[in-house]
Amino acid sequence: MGVVLAVCAGAIAVVSAIPEYRTVLLVDTGAPGTDLPAVADAVAAIANNVGSGDAMALRRYGGECGSADNTAELTDEADDIGAAVRSLRPAGSATLLSGLLAAADDFSGMYPFRGSARNRVVVVTANGVDACATDQTSVWRTARTRLAESGVDIDLRIVGYRMPQEQRDRLAEAAGRSRSPSLRIRSS
Repeated sequence: MGVVLAVCAGAIAVVSAIPEYRTVLLVDTGAPGTDLPAVADAVAAIANNVGSGDAMALRRYGGECGSADNTAELTDEADDIGAAVRSLRPAGSATLLSGLLAAADDFSGMYPFRGSARNRVVVVTANGVDACATDQTSVWRTARTRLAESGVDIDLRIVGYRMPQEQRDRLAEAAGRSRSPSLRIRSS
């Protein structure tokens, strides 16, 4: 009887740990980079407003093309995102594809749990390109394939921080050609 109760309690704990929404914030730190202090304030505000049953992680991208450390998860605790994003400094090239592939991989395992209602990757960038790739459409096609392979319906959003209209248009065109699922591009 005690074993049955322990199993039931464990199952209830697992089910209650599954967030309704899971979001990976993917911040561009490629140099010359965005106005990182302003981006940090905006990203920290997003993290401060996350629902109590939601999960949020922070990942950065930017560094040397082809390097294994050109993207990294900084935290998967919403309470730690403000401090983590404020510690970022611009460096290297915008390694967007590496960041997108790693963010997709963040959803491919059993843990951390996926959101039961929605899963998102939100890219915060000033230019929306991968400095290591010549074919931006291929970047989005590759990212789309990896997102689909995760087995999770992931809503991909791009926040173009002070991104000129011409760059937003090119980004929308490249991402659109790859038929990126649920892609939304916003400018702030």
